[in-house]
Amino acid sequence: MAFHFISQQPLVSLSALIVGGGGTGGGSNTGFGSTGNGGLGGTVLLTSFNIRPNPGTTFPITVGAGGVLTISSDMQSTTAQNGFSSIFNNITAAGGTGNFTSGNGVNGLSSTIIGTLAYYGGGGGGGRSDSFGDVGVYDNPGGSGGGGQGAGQYTPPGSNQYTYALGAQQGTNSLGGGGGGGAYMSLITNTPDFFALPANGGSGVVIVSYASRTQLSTTGDTITSYTSGGVNYWVHKYTNIGLSAFTFQ
Repeated sequence: MAFHFISQQPLVSLSALIVGGGGTGGGSNTGFGSTGNGGLGGTVLLTSFNIRPNPGTTFPITVGAGGVLTISSDMQSTTAQNGFSSIFNNITAAGGTGNFTSGNGVNGLSSTIIGTLAYYGGGGGGGRSDSFGDVGVYDNPGGSGGGGQGAGQYTPPGSNQYTYALGAQQGTNSLGGGGGGGAYMSLITNTPDFFALPANGGSGVVIVSYASRTQLSTTGDTITSYTSGGVNYWVHKYTNIGLSAFTFQ
């Protein structure tokens, strides 16, 4: 009797980092000194499992966009928007909530999935409006992981006439950072109050990594590799907003 053996692909350890899009900052047009909150960064999720890399095995992917502000025609008011979800297979990382955090932005979560430590999903800083003429920089920074700085103001040393606006910063794309909050402030003595717009959220990202001596897929917007502890890892990063897939070749 003849025996026929069917070879199987060896198991591969696969990990995926899923980051939703960041929410927008919030605005405030209720008068001098009023401020909006920073947007929350996108949710950060990590999944890991073993799989046989059979050719054609596919995992659907969605990269979520950051929230985009709705701005009034006179540029004096805004409506905050949440970020959009990112998806790997059946795992969903929700987008961040718009107009969420006052003060400094919330720090995101760290991961070494790309071979070095990086932060994702940082929140945007809230807007800040201090008394006119206070010397120095007054703003609320975004959180680690792409959070945008909130709107603020700067008065140079020795100046009692000019205060400059510091606009809010957008959350960083492909990190899921939240946008900075806006603020109402006065730029120059005896001039009308100035409304500094909040900022949009940054887009999310999906990163797939696996341990293998050879590359097992050609899908992804960028593909890199690194070695750690004598093991070779391949990293497939998906940064383009919308639908895609990871497929073993």
